[in-house]
Amino acid sequence: MAYSVVEYAKEDEDEELKRIVEEKKTQYPAPGQIIVYCKTVKQTQHLAEVLGCSTFYREVGSEEEKRAILHKLTSGKEQVFTATNALGLGIDAPTIRVVIHVGIREKMRDYAQESGRAGRDGLRSEAIMLRGYWMGRDGRITLEKGWRAEAGVKELIEGKICKRVVLDREMDGRFDRISCEIGEESCDVCRVKFHQRKRRRLEIEDEGEELEFDELERDPRRFREASPSVSELRFEDSGIVLENKEEEEEERRLWNEFEEKRRAEEVIRWKRIVEKVEEGVEVEGLIKVLDEWQGRCVICKAKGRAFSGGHHWEDCHHTEKEDFEKMSRVLRITETIQFERFSGCSFCKMPQQVCHLWEEVDVRGPMRYKRTKGGKCQYERILLPVAAAVQAFRIGEEEKDWIDEELTKTGFCEGFEDLDDSEIGKRWLGRKIVSHGVEMSELCRLVYIFGR
Repeated sequence: MAYSVVEYAKEDEDEELKRIVEEKKTQYPAPGQIIVYCKTVKQTQHLAEVLGCSTFYREVGSEEEKRAILHKLTSGKEQVFTATNALGLGIDAPTIRVVIHVGIREKMRDYAQESGRAGRDGLRSEAIMLRGYWMGRDGRITLEKGWRAEAGVKELIEGKICKRVVLDREMDGRFDRISCEIGEESCDVCRVKFHQRKRRRLEIEDEGEELEFDELERDPRRFREASPSVSELRFEDSGIVLENKEEEEEERRLWNEFEEKRRAEEVIRWKRIVEKVEEGVEVEGLIKVLDEWQGRCVICKAKGRAFSGGHHWEDCHHTEKEDFEKMSRVLRITETIQFERFSGCSFCKMPQQVCHLWEEVDVRGPMRYKRTKGGKCQYERILLPVAAAVQAFRIGEEEKDWIDEELTKTGFCEGFEDLDDSEIGKRWLGRKIVSHGVEMSELCRLVYIFGR
């Protein structure tokens, strides 16, 4: 499935949709089929007239007439359909190649289910969302915003990150994806990134050795551009299509190389995390992590949103009900952790060496800190919400495996066989550790590792 968003002038909606449908009919000849999802019955009827095709909506006719229309779809007897969301679950037409949404879908689940009706046979398919714009008298363009759309849908249409990253995160809770992967059709965002990278590929003229773009600065005279000329490319709404087979093979080779590099970078990233774990928690590093989260919405920060500052997570307008409930639930559990003695400040839970409420006394042993007169926790009500957000939105399967290994390696689970995983996790996070001579909790270590 290749996901894309295509912008078009709202005043030319009929002509633009007709052009795209005709292009896709040529690209995917019969028995390939196209479904055009519309927001209203009126729009569904109108666009069916424009396209000269069948239409389906809840009140389209009797049950027998509906079955007849659906039979045209499932049997491949008609190539194009317009429909409302009444064309729902249970529709299994293996030859659907393209799903087009006219306008921005409000709910991610609806978009995922409807677009997922294409490509059931495993062959190449597309999901295209049409995003309209209006041009003012001053020539300024105003894009359709989708004010009522869920935050995930808004992120999807903005096109700043891979569409599969957004879909997997919102639908499956997967946070380890970086881009479209090998064996998948690239979304429009990944295609653009790939072609930008391809255009930047440079090679040494006399040696034929390939080097990266940043090496151009060392000796710009030795390099030349190694990308195909514009005449060798055909442009479509769904991306750039290379015309000759040699170029297609080269593109495939470069894409595989790009994926291998990306995966290698991910391995390096995880290796660095493991190294940090082995080195222990540096107090300065922990302070830096907390400072980066301070004053930000912990949900937006955990989900990597650029607009995380300036609001509290409880007042976040970018967070859907499901994520808000998840954050609240995890925070309630985190607040019930029983921390071991001397694992941190009894109020903010940060190491006593860091917290301004405590000062070191000139003795050695567990009682080497005392309350400071007039002192105050500078990280009050910060560590626990950050830890909850990290657990809720940043801990994937790989991170869970690491935690399980830590529990096994330390023998922490022994004697707790009668407890459930949640209770064991709470006890482990409240456990005191000593890192670089500083007493702290496992919770601090979790935030230090995964809160970066």
